[in-house]
Amino acid sequence: MKKTANNKDLFIYHLKLTPKYNIPENWTDETFKVIEEHAKFIDAHGRMGILVFAGRTKLEPGDENLFGLAVIQAPSLEKAKEIMAGDPAVAQHIQTASIFPFSMGIQYFENLK
Repeated sequence: MKKTANNKDLFIYHLKLTPKYNIPENWTDETFKVIEEHAKFIDAHGRMGILVFAGRTKLEPGDENLFGLAVIQAPSLEKAKEIMAGDPAVAQHIQTASIFPFSMGIQYFENLK
């Protein structure tokens, strides 16, 4: 796998709501607080130079196609899993997460202007 310029590997971090939280009626004020903490966690990793990008499908809880993705840089799969496990939404079982080694092929980030 090709390393990034800082000699780290890329990983795709895939998130889905757990079945309980894919039902909108199950969301509480506490659920929303954890999701806010999740967003702060993701953003902090961007500021630390770990996150490359993140986003989610523009769907709402209840839609089975709702999911989020993040691409992160880490020195190993084990470290990437450690980062993912620290995500508040994962730790609080609001979202399930999977992580996969990722190889960036073609990219045109400049087209997002």
